[in-house]
Amino acid sequence: MNNYLGYYEDNISLTVYRKSSNLCKTRPSFSFASYFSEKRKRESVLSSNDIYEIYMLEQSNSRQACIYVNIVMHFLMENNDLKSINYLIDTLDKDLVSSWSLIPILRNTYSNKSRMPKWNDLYETTYKQIQNEGLNPLIELIGLKD
Repeated sequence: MNNYLGYYEDNISLTVYRKSSNLCKTRPSFSFASYFSEKRKRESVLSSNDIYEIYMLEQSNSRQACIYVNIVMHFLMENNDLKSINYLIDTLDKDLVSSWSLIPILRNTYSNKSRMPKWNDLYETTYKQIQNEGLNPLIELIGLKD
């Protein structure tokens, strides 16, 4: 069976599917929007489980992890939760994630980078990681460096 990522989006939910026999046995679908709508009721949106979920998704499909990171960052930015964003940037093990997960963090936080002490370090780490993946960092990170 071909591995691919597809999603269905409406005003209520975003469900991500990956056609793979091993993933379908453990996680047939994961509704990110309903998961985060519950979390929004709490004071902090980010938890260590979110970071763990990023690591787990990275192992199976980096593109799926990218979607997850984008949704996490959307809610953190919507709540202006810079403390959680700084925590994510500081604690995320950059060796366990691909550029698919690091670039959305940079793009979503660019407007507040002056308020994030580790943003430039994350940029440099992502730049090197993109080079190691055989991609052109100047293209992948276009618009992120002054």
